[in-house]
Amino acid sequence: MRERAIEKKSKRFAAAQGWYVRKFKTANRRGLPDDIFIRQGVVLFIEFKKEGEEATEQQQLEHDRIRAQGIQVYVVDNFEDAKIILM
Repeated sequence: MRERAIEKKSKRFAAAQGWYVRKFKTANRRGLPDDIFIRQGVVLFIEFKKEGEEATEQQQLEHDRIRAQGIQVYVVDNFEDAKIILM
């Protein structure tokens, strides 16, 4: 499945589960996760990839910086994994 399809399906599922979902973009910072999810005081980021693809080295560095602040970051390449995270 393509990245966009996984992301779209996952975001629809998240919204149905009560998550506040937003695309996460900045003009001057590369490697940040695709989307931010917030629900009942829980904040997490998901980087979506097409099936079988992994985060780039630059993305991994940014994810590690975010994790060092106590925030969960996931790299997801299929809807089933996203569903487990977002339940």
